[in-house]
Amino acid sequence: MTHLYLVRHGETAWHAEGRYPGQANPVLNDEGEAQAYRLAEAFDELAIDAVYTSDLARAWDTAKRIVNGKMLILPDARWRDLSYGEWEGRRFEEVAVSDGERFQAWANDPIHVSPPGGESLMELAQRVTAAAEDICRQHPDGNVLIVTHGSPIRCLVAEWVLGGLHRISDVSTVLGGVTLMTVQLPPDGKGKPIAQVTECDILRGVRLR
Repeated sequence: MTHLYLVRHGETAWHAEGRYPGQANPVLNDEGEAQAYRLAEAFDELAIDAVYTSDLARAWDTAKRIVNGKMLILPDARWRDLSYGEWEGRRFEEVAVSDGERFQAWANDPIHVSPPGGESLMELAQRVTAAAEDICRQHPDGNVLIVTHGSPIRCLVAEWVLGGLHRISDVSTVLGGVTLMTVQLPPDGKGKPIAQVTECDILRGVRLR
């Protein structure tokens, strides 16, 4: 059984301003830095076997602060956020008005419809589940820290725990939060893994610096 500690990176100015970050590269703001140090304190005494991260700056910098030079960090672009294409860096409400028709088509079916120049949730789920399966094969009984983004975490929980991407709206994450998923790959390598999300109180009682 693999234990995946799925960490959503800390806040950036774009999150605070309501902009689509996607695969653009805004860095952590002061609040994001504080969230990363809070995570570092929470993980300080937990035995972690491997650390993976999205290669985008906000995730990479969060991972660096958690690890604090104690472990090798393995970047993997498959853990990047959903690509919003032409909408990246723009405010949500601005896109809804200026690109209303395409925005509405995407909002009605984000599983199959992509933002212009971006990717659909189906495409995101394919790369994220492949990355997670690779990690579970390499660490079948390990504790693995993965620093990524909200959309990959929500996709993985929806696909492996809730039965499909149609349940993604039932999954929530917070910036600087942790989702603990336990995973058992099928012994024959066929079908979906057996996975569950358990209560993760690793941040409970940890002070924000």
